[in-house]
Amino acid sequence: MVALFGLLVLTNPPLERYVFFLRQKLIQESKTDEERVLAALFGGFTTWMVISQTIRKDYILFSIYDTNIENEHLKALGILNNFILLEIPRSFVPYK
Repeated sequence: MVALFGLLVLTNPPLERYVFFLRQKLIQESKTDEERVLAALFGGFTTWMVISQTIRKDYILFSIYDTNIENEHLKALGILNNFILLEIPRSFVPYK
């Protein structure tokens, strides 16, 4: 039990890792090469915007990240150096 607790504490991802995750997700979701290039080029701006619009709630074993950009809301759980999206903005959901 102590080992599991220690593992969770050590792998609670920081805000910088969350920003990196979102940048990678943006590049992944890009449908064309041009969109991927733009996502990579504007990475610094994206980083600044996400950091300034994100609230991290640190619960020692895991963290909850709330990001609000314009009218879009994204919520993610950070645990074991990974992220699970809990709330996804409509703009992230592909049209059917």
